[in-house]
Amino acid sequence: MSRDPARRDRRDEGGVGGVPAVERLGIGTGAPGTHRASLIVGSSHDVPAIASVIRGLPDTAHGRVFVEAVSPVQIRTLPAHPGLTVTWLLRGVDGGRPALRKGQRLLFAMNAWLAEWLIEGEPAPFVWAGAGDCPLIDPFLAELTRRLDQMR
Repeated sequence: MSRDPARRDRRDEGGVGGVPAVERLGIGTGAPGTHRASLIVGSSHDVPAIASVIRGLPDTAHGRVFVEAVSPVQIRTLPAHPGLTVTWLLRGVDGGRPALRKGQRLLFAMNAWLAEWLIEGEPAPFVWAGAGDCPLIDPFLAELTRRLDQMR
């Protein structure tokens, strides 16, 4: 499967100059913080971009941040925000169980959050998606983009 060049490079460009990566990908509309809820997701490689997005949100924004990492050693401090909850998702070996595929825990978290906030007839949530190093994310984001386009 070939990867879209815009997806491959977005981790390096995300959040730069106040332009969220998802805006370039067509996910979400408007400025961050103007939506009823915000979802920010990425891998441990995206921490600088995620921090930039968090710093750019107004205090009135609320939502969730999910960051996937292999082990606790990759966990980094992110800027505090009064309306966001940050969850680190570890996919490494746990209690003798094999590690999950890269992006799998992130997909579980995104699906659960979107099941609650992606409601037909309601304004679409703001979604910023990093995880350009997680191949499982690409098809999910393509489907999410399609669903958000239908909500507009």
